[in-house]
Amino acid sequence: MDEIRIQCESARGDYILAARDGRKIAFNAYRAGEYQVNAFVSPSAVRDHARRLIALADAIDGGGSSAGVPIHVGDRVRVVEDDDCNRAGDFVGRVGTVKEVRDASSRLPCTVTFGAGDHGARDGWWRCARVERADEESIQAAPSRSYLILRAKELLPAAASADDLIKLADYLAG
Repeated sequence: MDEIRIQCESARGDYILAARDGRKIAFNAYRAGEYQVNAFVSPSAVRDHARRLIALADAIDGGGSSAGVPIHVGDRVRVVEDDDCNRAGDFVGRVGTVKEVRDASSRLPCTVTFGAGDHGARDGWWRCARVERADEESIQAAPSRSYLILRAKELLPAAASADDLIKLADYLAG
């Protein structure tokens, strides 16, 4: 394991990379895909924070994880990490059905369908680096209004009007 990427669920270009740097672990934060800041942390401090983060996550969702549970064709899944080389983040958070599962060593082991459309279409299919089983709540939940506004802001030029943002957010909502 050379590097761990933690993807922000509300802004596709925001993420944190964690990797070994000598005898420390380096955390590098990115906003809109641009490097922002780093922190170098000892392994013992990382372990302590990891335990506290797990406790925090358990307090939010009651614990448990689908990590390590095999994904099969036909499973309903949420995209955790899509293709970081092509339209990175466009499909993160989307819920779909597994169409194909390739060897785990593949860079993009799961093909997920979101409807009957073509490859790359909103209602089409996409190859993904990492997925997790979707719970009933995520299957039924529509993206939040704030997420849609943030996504529209990412897609539009900086000079776009508020009206343009609202129109694009409404379009993204379907």
